[in-house]
Amino acid sequence: MNLKFVLIILSFLQLIAFVFAEKTNDCDDIKSYFEKKNDGKNFYEDVIQKCVMSDQGNVIKLTVVNYYLQEEDVNKILSYSTIKDLTYYVKFNLESIENSYSSKIIEHPGYSKFPTIITNLSELETLNFNYDRTHYNKYWANREKTYIETGSLKLSKKLKKLSLSQIDFSNQNMDELSTLTNLESLEFNYCDFDDVDLNSLGNLETLYLTQISCNDSDLYEFNGLDNLEIMNVTLDSDCKFDASKLEKLSELHFEGDTSLFGQGVGSAVSLNAPNSLKKLSFTYMSMSSDNYKVIGSLPNLEELTILYSSPSEKFDIKSLASHDKLKKLIITQSFYSSEPIDIDLEFLNNLNNLTYLDLSSNLIDQFPKQLASLTNLEYINLESNRIFEKIPESYNNLKNLKYL
Repeated sequence: MNLKFVLIILSFLQLIAFVFAEKTNDCDDIKSYFEKKNDGKNFYEDVIQKCVMSDQGNVIKLTVVNYYLQEEDVNKILSYSTIKDLTYYVKFNLESIENSYSSKIIEHPGYSKFPTIITNLSELETLNFNYDRTHYNKYWANREKTYIETGSLKLSKKLKKLSLSQIDFSNQNMDELSTLTNLESLEFNYCDFDDVDLNSLGNLETLYLTQISCNDSDLYEFNGLDNLEIMNVTLDSDCKFDASKLEKLSELHFEGDTSLFGQGVGSAVSLNAPNSLKKLSFTYMSMSSDNYKVIGSLPNLEELTILYSSPSEKFDIKSLASHDKLKKLIITQSFYSSEPIDIDLEFLNNLNNLTYLDLSSNLIDQFPKQLASLTNLEYINLESNRIFEKIPESYNNLKNLKYL
């Protein structure tokens, strides 16, 4: 009798352990949900691109692709409060337009809203939310923006990294973002705004703005972002930026959008920059004398990259305030530019810490004599200029040179 009782207890404990193991394996739980549903459209492998669990079997990282999901599916997938890192795509199928190189969007057959259940994920630290509502008209992509409901961005206060794509933001949405006081990195990809007010995001360290459109009255100010260290901006038109009060900003990168015939931005950006900058780049953008004045005044630059588009003005800086700091310098025309610029080489005189120099594809017609005294140089690129003379003997002084 006692032996039988012991065997029953052991069997019961084994069953409980099995059930508990099954219950805590969240990824298998999600997989089982789709297998049971078996609707012929949503398969686990297509919907869940990544599912990572803790040692306890709780899902902590999830990548979801939503082509056909219904609201009940979304609520099931995002019901796990242990999720710390979530990437979520809302995808739209396309239909080709006959006798053209164009396509049109087929409306989503299920639940395409920003899932409000995300606001219940109290452990969430990283969120990448992407609408992919993009169709094509011959040579270019049309990225349509989607409104999201008020209240959708009342996210976890633990959130540190947030990336949002193809969203048309209201002031209410931006107000909700402003409550995320622990946010360190924020990325807007192909988004529109009623107004951009990020002043309350005082802990933000990294900001990405992709494909920003501006008009003559737009001025992007970043007051209040006292901890911002890195900012990357992609533009499809010229804009005005005042970053002068960002005293911790060390990297600032501007890039012109090249998705339409690769032309970049044809008008120069207006910029006020802080003295704290160490890395500055302009890529696929027209450059003006005002831009050069800002560059020349920055005392702490260590890396400067200018990959200019047409039309750009002559690089006429006589000297750089950062002459004793600059280590890497690139000034060259972009692949799409048809008009190389002239460069006043006087500014090279005292760049004594320079190790990397690329002045290729400009209108330089002789080897710069100033380089002979820059003995820290390791790399020099003067290709595709108008230089037909021999390399001067004075360059033999460049003992550290590895490439010319």
